[in-house]
Amino acid sequence: MLSLGEVDIDHLLIGPGGVFSINTRHHHKRAVRVGDDFVKVDHGKPEPYARKSRAEASRVARVLERYGDFSVPVEPVLVFVGVPS
Repeated sequence: MLSLGEVDIDHLLIGPGGVFSINTRHHHKRAVRVGDDFVKVDHGKPEPYARKSRAEASRVARVLERYGDFSVPVEPVLVFVGVPS
């Protein structure tokens, strides 16, 4: 896990396809519903995972730009582990 100030990044993927900030959530055998700006686990309250993933990607982009002297687009990715298919 990479820590950038108050933001922690689970995984950072850099390759020919771009830069991706990957936020991994473990919800073993639980139902996960994903909307544009929310995630609900087992019909619970909306979780801010999407917003947090976008914030993490933005933070990575700012850090890379500061050290690389050029703009680097970073795509946020949410990955759910252990959910039934």
